[in-house]
Parts: sequence; C-alpha cells; structure tokens
Amino acid sequence: MITSYATLQSEAASWLNRDDLTDQIKTFAQMFEAKANRILRVQSMIQTASDTAVAESFVAPEDLLATDLLHVDAARVPFLDYISPREYFENKVAGITGPTRFYTIIGGTFRLQPAPTSFAYELLYFAKIAALSDANTTNWLLMKSPDLYLYGTLAEAELVIRR
Repeated sequence: MITSYATLQSEAASWLNRDDLTDQIKTFAQMFEAKANRILRVQSMIQTASDTAVAESFVAPEDLLATDLLHVDAARVPFLDYISPREYFENKVAGITGPTRFYTIIGGTFRLQPAPTSFAYELLYFAKIAALSDANTTNWLLMKSPDLYLYGTLAEAELVIRR
C-alpha cells in the first residue's frame, strides 16, 4: 500500500525489478510531479491568498501555477479581468482611469489597473503540488491517487529503460 514517499519508492522499485534504477526513482517521481503541475488543474489544487496592499501591485504566491479569480474590494466589480502585460502597458500609456477592472502578472507580481491606492484582495489560484521528499513524505495527490503517482513515476522510468 502506497501511503508515503518511502512506500512509493519501494513500490516503484518492486515494479521496475531493476537494481540499476533504484537511485533514480526519486528523480522519476520528481519528473512526474513536474509534468502533473503542467497538466493538472483540479479542485484540490485551489488555494486562497488574501491581504491588504498599499500600492498598485502585490507579490504572487510562490506556489502559483495559474489564477482562478481575483477579487479586489476597491474595484467595485466582483472580479477583475486578466489582460496581457502588453495591454497593461498600453492602458498605462493611455492613462485609463476609473475603478480597478484589470490585472496582469509581470515577473511574479500582480499589477492592477487602474491602480487603487490601497486595497484588500482575495486571490483564488491553482497551487503547485507539494513535492515529495524525505522531509515532506506525503501530499494531497499521493493520498488521493497513489496509483497515479506510481504510474507517473514508472512512466518516467520507461523513458530511461527504452534507451
């Protein structure tokens, strides 16, 4: 039964039945996690971040993969619309005014437009899957779908075996 990082490694080693790949199983699991972070967008990945900011921008959470929605109290609209960085700078040059309606993400920072002076925000976002390690022995994906973790780890191992 797969219930931890150690049991995942042990089960993968058993399925691989090759002593020469034992040291690489951690890398195979890490590669699966990277692929899962690129593909998966499920309810269990949704997290919230909220705070009060005093400038037109705030730093994105470190585990941010994608934004689900952004609400700003000062905006007078339920949710802000995403615009590209190019649109953001075009609007800035044009000098748009009024209530805050848009946001973009530039270099790990959320920027709001038109800029409020102070605002409370709530961000719903898709968070990265917490990487398994000897110190972090489990995460929500391993608990909900140990079969997927094993399959993904073995699929990554197959790429090496086929060489």
